[in-house]
Formats: sequence, C-alpha cells, structure tokens
Amino acid sequence: MRRLMVLGTVLVALLGVGCVSSQQRREKFVLENPGVSVEHREAILNGQIFIGMTADEVRAAWAIDGIWRGAQVNTTITASGRKEQWVLGGVSSAKYLYFTNGILVRIQQ
Repeated sequence: MRRLMVLGTVLVALLGVGCVSSQQRREKFVLENPGVSVEHREAILNGQIFIGMTADEVRAAWAIDGIWRGAQVNTTITASGRKEQWVLGGVSSAKYLYFTNGILVRIQQ
C-alpha cells in the first residue's frame, strides 16, 4: 500500500511538471535572475520583447515551449563577434530575431 502511495505521488509530481504555465516560467526566470533591469523584468512578465534584451530574456519572455521546437538558428562568427538569426514560426507567419553577441538588435516580421 505504501509503495502504491509513493508511486502515485511521483506520478502526480511528474504530471505536474508539464502543467507549468508560461507565466509561471516567466516569474521563475525573474526570481532566479535578480540582476535583470526593472524595464526588462516588466517586459518579460508581460510576454513582450524589445531591442536590447539578452537571448535568455527573450526565451523567458516567450516562454512557450512550442515556439522554440520549430525554431531555426543560423549562427555566424566573425572577428567582431557572434551573430545569430532566429527564425520562428511558419513561412507566412515567420518572425526573425537578430542577435549580436547575445543581445537582440533587430526584429523582423
């Protein structure tokens, strides 16, 4: 009987992991990163992104697992640093995010 209760508790815990909302993930990121500026913190909590955010902040703001599954990341490394282009969404609804050295510098829709 005790073994069955423990197994049930583990199962509930595992199922609960998949039920974490996007908002809970955003709040967790903000709590775990106290150095994030007030402006960036508010944007993250509201699910918004803007130029100047870090790649981690963008991921936290758009805390929806599905959006990252089909993402394509193109990386270029030059003498001036690392550049990334993130392609999110389908052909007709694609969003392009451009990062230089981990900072969002351009958004194209």
